[in-house]
Amino acid sequence: MNRHDTDPQRPVIHFAPERGWMNDPNGLIHINGEYHMFYQYNPCGAVGPAQARISWGHARSRDLVRWEHLPPALAPGATYDNSGVWSGCTVPDDAGVPNIFYTGVGRPPLLAQTQCRATSRDMIHWRRTRPNPVIKMPPAGVSRWLFRDPYVWRHSPGQWLMAVGASLWGRGAVLLYESQNLHDWKYLHPLHMADNALTHGWMWECPVVVRFGDRWLIVVSVVGGRAVWFTGGLSDKLRFEQERSGVLDPGNCFFAPQMFVDETGRCILFAWLRENRRRAARHGWQGCMSLPRIITLDAQGWPQYAPAPELETLRREHTHYENIEIDPAAPHALPHAHGDCLEIHALMRPGAAARCGLHVRSAPDRSEQTSIYYDTAKQQLIVDRARSSRAPHAQRAPQSAPLALSPGEPLDLRVFLDRSALEIFANARACLTTRIYPASPDSRHTALFAAGGPANALSFDAWRLAI
Repeated sequence: MNRHDTDPQRPVIHFAPERGWMNDPNGLIHINGEYHMFYQYNPCGAVGPAQARISWGHARSRDLVRWEHLPPALAPGATYDNSGVWSGCTVPDDAGVPNIFYTGVGRPPLLAQTQCRATSRDMIHWRRTRPNPVIKMPPAGVSRWLFRDPYVWRHSPGQWLMAVGASLWGRGAVLLYESQNLHDWKYLHPLHMADNALTHGWMWECPVVVRFGDRWLIVVSVVGGRAVWFTGGLSDKLRFEQERSGVLDPGNCFFAPQMFVDETGRCILFAWLRENRRRAARHGWQGCMSLPRIITLDAQGWPQYAPAPELETLRREHTHYENIEIDPAAPHALPHAHGDCLEIHALMRPGAAARCGLHVRSAPDRSEQTSIYYDTAKQQLIVDRARSSRAPHAQRAPQSAPLALSPGEPLDLRVFLDRSALEIFANARACLTTRIYPASPDSRHTALFAAGGPANALSFDAWRLAI
């Protein structure tokens, strides 16, 4: 039996490879009725790119939640990717042939990053095209070591565009390339750049560009930080005109999100959930994928988030409460909402409370518990992890996301609890994802709470989840 098979922190409903290390989602695509997920993968151990030659892991699904493990799609092997097959995308060409675009990391000591291409006839067996790489050198102002993660889309008939993450003259940037045949690429200009290195980072990775009608959504991952988004228009000269920006998910484990549009027209997002515990590699696995999220833009260009409805097929036993008055003197226990793999939907009116929300993964004596709540003065959604785990290796810093409720608007919480993984959706416009590692097997209780005044839970629903 592998070590990870008995690890109580390993998620149940979040996708993870059978063993080893995973990070960025890659090449997400819905083709011929199947969802394909590729990802950065080290099958030989639970350590990442700094210590391993990374491959493209591969899995497929028909429902976004139950995944079949497949052999790795690409592994280091050519001179231009011998040190790693790094992140990228998958796109069908005009004839319907799937194409992978990825960053190849060359042999040491140079470790130069180039953009490469591979094709397949069956989505299982992949062959590098010739000649490769398709983009060998970055433009002026960009180091060969800071040039990665191609994202390709068909912009118009006969016109393909590629976004590449980079550091341009010391600022995070998305570089724009153009092609008519997916092989010969011409550099155009920066599609978007950080105002300065302090505000949005010195290096941008894993760019994604998706169109929503007249607006475009760009998502990038800031090295050493978080995933940020920008919305705006795209001019006839392919210049991005920013309207709004923000952090996609301020949780400290959510990174390298990738979006794709499925065959029904939905924009779906997955991201890598990093571990928040030291010495994680000793368990034989590291990292999992977020749950699938549906992304839309409202009329003002703000992103909206919802868990994919396919997740409802995981629901088992159901618990329902309604119209619960929450006394600030003591938490309101919910004895039937018990477990470490739950979906929770709570609709609450803060009323006179300064804070109101949930305790999850709580021990009977409350020596361990994670608190999810809304702070009315700060107008923030907060996860308090100070008592999430008694284990010395777990991180305990609080996490927060801005959330301003309109007068009379209730707090609408969707919570997915999956052992050590915690994903929260609030009022469709804020997401907060983090990792918790309760040490006690008895830390499985749930309660409502309020502080500074009473609050009301209009309704509370919980489901036990299982694959």
